[in-house]
Amino acid sequence: LNNQTTGANSISSGSAGVTWSAFLFLSILMSIMKIFSCLFFTSIAIAANKTVPPSQRAKMNGLNMVGGSIAKGLGPTFAGVLVAVSVTSTPQYGSVTIFTVIALL
Repeated sequence: LNNQTTGANSISSGSAGVTWSAFLFLSILMSIMKIFSCLFFTSIAIAANKTVPPSQRAKMNGLNMVGGSIAKGLGPTFAGVLVAVSVTSTPQYGSVTIFTVIALL
């Protein structure tokens, strides 16, 4: 028996498991995405602070936090509604609808 037959080369014991190379690739990809996400949002905060006079920075930081909190609160709600509507109204094209709406945003 080779590794493909026994599943010894995959993470799970079933035949549909993810291979270690795919798992490693996805882990590295997710790490890179998280790093650039942190850099992006930090850069936005710094740029926003540079656009106002020093006496108004507290208000600007407060508005940044309010905007981020609203987006974090509404994002999952919007995504849940989008998935529910896409899957129930057009099951065969549900994923296409979801990715199209996200791409347009």
